[in-house]
Amino acid sequence: MYGRKSSRVLGALLFFLSLVYGVLVRLRTGAYAAGLFRTKRLPCRVISVGNITLGGTGKTPTVINIAGLMQQHGRRPLVLSRGYGRKDESATTVVSDGASQVLDTAAGGDEPSLIANRLAHVPVVVGSDRFRAGTFAVGSFHPGCIILDDGFQHIRLERDLNIALIDASDPFGRGMLFPAGILREPLSALKRADVIVITKAQEGDVASLKETIRRHTTARIFTARYAPRDLVDAASSEIRPLTALNGA
Repeated sequence: MYGRKSSRVLGALLFFLSLVYGVLVRLRTGAYAAGLFRTKRLPCRVISVGNITLGGTGKTPTVINIAGLMQQHGRRPLVLSRGYGRKDESATTVVSDGASQVLDTAAGGDEPSLIANRLAHVPVVVGSDRFRAGTFAVGSFHPGCIILDDGFQHIRLERDLNIALIDASDPFGRGMLFPAGILREPLSALKRADVIVITKAQEGDVASLKETIRRHTTARIFTARYAPRDLVDAASSEIRPLTALNGA
């Protein structure tokens, strides 16, 4: 009895907090849309890769693939990330200079260090202030394009292409905002996207998901599937082939 009552109280509290969070999110987005908050533009093209949910939707492999394709076509990409989990999250840090320097996960953050190890000749910069970090990156590396990792909510920085990823296996959780659910923004935020990529397409009802998405945006929709390619050492970020499992 006591346990069920506690669960109901906790659920009600989380629901109330999600309502407050939703109001704040909508006020912030509306303020940018109305021009009350100013956006800033970097002196190069910016591609943002992000999502509207908590948790992984495939942002890191998508960033790696986009940067790799741009590199193949001589576009001089640079990856700009927030760098969560590093020792000093307030500093602007060069995780990789695109030549030799690659910081470990403690100094550079998990995802940026992984990206740097996968993209040997692509600079990777992290900073909590994306505009300041981007300005530093442009002045230091002169990229042809910046790929903004996990940038969908960073409305302050203008972008030329806005890509939102949606996990087909669990697109929106229970459809509730944080902390009652996994949504960082309401589904209406998808209207800001130019491109939607449905990841883990083999694990969900893609047709139904596309119908839901279409109610909120006219963005082009693509699908993607996951397949293992390498092994990554969690401690050192060292990349190893799948054959390393042979005989394990």
